[in-house]
Amino acid sequence: MLRNALLEQGGTIGFAPSIQAGADDTAKALLAVFLLDKPLSTRRLLDRFKSPTHFHTYHGKRDLSFTANYNVLLPF
Repeated sequence: MLRNALLEQGGTIGFAPSIQAGADDTAKALLAVFLLDKPLSTRRLLDRFKSPTHFHTYHGKRDLSFTANYNVLLPF
């Protein structure tokens, strides 16, 4: 289910189908599918949320979030 949602939504995911994708939700979903032995690429996570100094929580949000940055590193 998570794997299909990630594939259908282009590699990122929100906490619900109609909610904007976020770094936390995407990272946790990628980690879950990895632990279930169905890994997907983390490329879209990096492309969408990476900035020069940190990872953004949501696309377009500029404030730093410690938990988002921590969760983004988990799938690696």
